[in-house]
Amino acid sequence: MKISTGGIPAPENPQPLGTIYVAPWGSTLILPISYTYIAMMGSQGLTDASKIAILNANYMAK
Repeated sequence: MKISTGGIPAPENPQPLGTIYVAPWGSTLILPISYTYIAMMGSQGLTDASKIAILNANYMAK
């Protein structure tokens, strides 16, 4: 009986697995993540973030 000493075992099949999951029009979790982010920021937080994003975009454009 061989005792494992830890580490990551070598895969039985070294070929890549390919795609794990697919959504026809993009990532399946993008809408819930975006909605949660916007809901957590609230209206004032979203307004402030938008102002900062516009300021940064204008800075980068120069």
